[in-house]
Amino acid sequence: MIAEAKAKPQAMRMPGCEGGWKVGRGETIGFIAGTALGDRKSYLEIIVPNGLSPERPHRRGECLKLP
Repeated sequence: MIAEAKAKPQAMRMPGCEGGWKVGRGETIGFIAGTALGDRKSYLEIIVPNGLSPERPHRRGECLKLP
């Protein structure tokens, strides 16, 4: 049996946010990770490179870098 590789979903393509994700209203990091990376548990792959923390949360309209 040959295992098929899962394709990652495409990030939202937004002007000025090439290859990243433009945060929409009510979107959590878990939602973005699940949609853009295919796994909600991969949220650290978004938090770390974007310098996010409880003191510095993401904001609507912000462009987040994706792996």
